[in-house]
Amino acid sequence: MTINLADNNPRIAYTVAQGATQQTFAVPFEFFNDSDLSVYVDGVLKAEGTHYTLTGGDGSTGNVVFVTATPPAVQQVLGATGGSTVVITRTTPIERTSDFSAGADINRAALNEQLDILTAMIADAKDRIDRTIQLNPYEVSAGVVLPTVALRRGKFLYFDETTGQAIAYTEPPDRITVSTDSPSGGQDGDIWFKVSA
Repeated sequence: MTINLADNNPRIAYTVAQGATQQTFAVPFEFFNDSDLSVYVDGVLKAEGTHYTLTGGDGSTGNVVFVTATPPAVQQVLGATGGSTVVITRTTPIERTSDFSAGADINRAALNEQLDILTAMIADAKDRIDRTIQLNPYEVSAGVVLPTVALRRGKFLYFDETTGQAIAYTEPPDRITVSTDSPSGGQDGDIWFKVSA
């Protein structure tokens, strides 16, 4: 099967209504190995073999099927209060699985599979990049560099008003102060908010 990058979003989310149960969830994008997929229910990562089984793979689409046999305990998704969300994502390992030697015949099936895997890697990277903080494409300035771990630990992230660079502050320069000490004309014991610029 040939992967089309334009139609290969490696992430899908399903909603299970409150009180409803669902066992099978389609994986509409191609994957190669079971370990390429991560399945989350309400933000909790589930384990293949313990919570669900997989069909498909080897370059095709498939299904996530939650286990209902005992053992293991019943695992189908039961919609929690307000409903539940099941998210399936793909992360294809960055590796080369085929080698084409000079002077040897090219195995077309292996070549197609390697190109599909490379396309999947690009789609997976695009999915992760699209979910990050980014600069607008028309900004000419260089990228924003975070302060070192030692400098940003336990601090707020603030963007300098002149350069736009990321700076770590113990407290932001624009802040709200809460106090029980009254300002002029007030009464002690009340809660007062002061906005500092």
